[in-house]
Amino acid sequence: MMPKSLRSLLATIICHCYPANPLQVFEDFKENMIEDFIQQGNSAEKSLKLCVNDIRRQIQQDGFDFNQFLRSYSFEDISDREDNLVNCTVNSNNLLWNDLNSYQLLGADTILKSIVGLNSQKCFYIDGPDGSGKTSLYRPLIQKFILIGKKKLIIA
Repeated sequence: MMPKSLRSLLATIICHCYPANPLQVFEDFKENMIEDFIQQGNSAEKSLKLCVNDIRRQIQQDGFDFNQFLRSYSFEDISDREDNLVNCTVNSNNLLWNDLNSYQLLGADTILKSIVGLNSQKCFYIDGPDGSGKTSLYRPLIQKFILIGKKKLIIA
């Protein structure tokens, strides 16, 4: 698996499957999860910090406390990288949202209204044949959820 996918999988497992020892799971796979950062020319120590910060960000986006799961890894945030990620998300969000067609925009508006409403459906199933625009619909939605601080879980 790709290191980014492994980090995302670990964050999902930690938040939604409640492993008995998440720190041991992290220790078992940390070498695989830092490969991309090492390939970018970072030291092993900095790569580990970047990895932990990426997992921390994902866990916090899902509304959980990182320190509850991986207490012994309390690195300081590497803020310049995180600032760049936030700026990319905001800029990409504007571009992706503007590319939705009228049907996708109607679906996205319905989902967003439901998420901010109190007593409406919160789980949506997006289905369609290949090439129908499912990915083009859920990518801007994910970015909107992150911007407004809402939890999301995508299952394929």
